[in-house]
Amino acid sequence: MLHMPLKLKWGKKSGRYDLSQDIYVLTVYLGDYAILQCTLTTESTASQCMEYLSQKVDLNQVEMFGLRYQMKTNDPDNRMMRWVELDKPLRRQLEKWACKPRQVQLAVLYHTPNAFTLTDQMARSYYFFLMKLDVVEGKLTVALEKYINLAAYSLQVEYGDFDPTIHTIDFMQTVPLLPKHICRSAQIQEDLLKRVSAVHERLKGMQPSYAALLYIVDAQQCEGYGEEYFNGKDEDSTEVKIGYSQEGIIIKGSYGAPLKHK
Repeated sequence: MLHMPLKLKWGKKSGRYDLSQDIYVLTVYLGDYAILQCTLTTESTASQCMEYLSQKVDLNQVEMFGLRYQMKTNDPDNRMMRWVELDKPLRRQLEKWACKPRQVQLAVLYHTPNAFTLTDQMARSYYFFLMKLDVVEGKLTVALEKYINLAAYSLQVEYGDFDPTIHTIDFMQTVPLLPKHICRSAQIQEDLLKRVSAVHERLKGMQPSYAALLYIVDAQQCEGYGEEYFNGKDEDSTEVKIGYSQEGIIIKGSYGAPLKHK
């Protein structure tokens, strides 16, 4: 069975950030789930935090991931994430740039083009979970049929073989499977979940770890995979999105196709 990150629990939650002038507790999140709390000093670097995390959660391919935080902003609709600098004291970075409450997110730093490089079970588990977040939050451009298959794979990963007494439509409506923009009405959502259920039933006997691998492989083929964007302006002071991916720099305007620079 694949060890799902959302089922992992470690340590005690202090509920506090500062313990003393020189010691503080930092919570590391995976999506909305707190996976770890680290007790750090003011001089502890982000690299030391990642090393501690890798030991506590048995994450051997830690180089695939990084930590980031939400930056301070006066515009709640314009929230930006920033990667931590691994070789610098983490607390100073958070106090200077992070909004409150100060916390960090574990995120995919290196988007591999080959899912089979994820040989570590925990790394594959976290990678799957983060790819699912991208899919469900609508960050990737996905064909409808692929949405159905991805949702079925995620059910196989997290809940095992299809059981009609458990995996009902009502149950699936409580699980994040599909992005909101394709579930435009209750009837459309129900019809889509029926299709998901049919595919999930056909996956009977598939190992959850293999279903997670298939999910990652399918997500890798979607437009937007491995892309990250920031707000910017072009030479005419028009607002654009500036992003990067394995293929180079991408500039998205309000109109027209994105411009890609390798």
